[in-house]
Amino acid sequence: MRHGAVAYFDDDGRPVAPDDVPLTVEGREQAEATRALLDGVELDRVIASGLPRTVETAALVAPGRDVETWPELREITGDRFSAIPPEELEEAFVHAFHGIVPNDKRFLGGETIGELFDRVLPALERLLALLHPVMPHVTEEIWSSLPERSAPLIVSPWPDADELFAADVSSLDRVQEAAQIFRRSGVQVELGSDDERRIFAAVVRPERVQTDGNREAETERLRKEVARAEGMLANERFVANAPEDVVVAEREKLERYRRELAALEG
Repeated sequence: MRHGAVAYFDDDGRPVAPDDVPLTVEGREQAEATRALLDGVELDRVIASGLPRTVETAALVAPGRDVETWPELREITGDRFSAIPPEELEEAFVHAFHGIVPNDKRFLGGETIGELFDRVLPALERLLALLHPVMPHVTEEIWSSLPERSAPLIVSPWPDADELFAADVSSLDRVQEAAQIFRRSGVQVELGSDDERRIFAAVVRPERVQTDGNREAETERLRKEVARAEGMLANERFVANAPEDVVVAEREKLERYRRELAALEG
């Protein structure tokens, strides 16, 4: 969403420095109305460009949530308004993007359109990739409209991990394992946080599945799988003679069985 209404000129008609433009009273009311509209909607991430008006809007729309700033999403940057003669200001500002705009055209003497694209497009690509699992059709449509798309979004590389969320990676692993257990056996394991339970409920939709999962039977099955894998990996001939990728896969399966068993017994 766009930030709330702002005024780029003060009451005397003088331009306000772009980085300092705040929300107007109307802009704050718009943000508060949006908050009311989204009441009951749980937001996973709140992203803003970092400009004061975007951060203020985000704080009003999603109070209590940390606002993550992506400076590359800032709007196009112009030079100082004061450098433009007053009689040329309206034409330069209001009519800057009329018609076909070449990439080398500068906005108010500042950033070019090409520089804007170079900055914004990688961030937009990353955002679309993050949203694709929950909004596949919308994000694919937007992706196909971006320049130089050689492949659909669904087969494009996943974004690099964000260090800000390193602590949350294991949460997704636990949810994934809980989903695998449920789909295989109908047994729901206890997850450790509200976020994990919310993601599990949204992805697996357990209320739609008619099941009477047998926890004891699944626990016994996993114990047997652990014993089998431990026996294979304790066999020196198997470890020495089997292809390396087979041994590695068996070790990974053993670790997964142990985690799933611990989740059921926890």
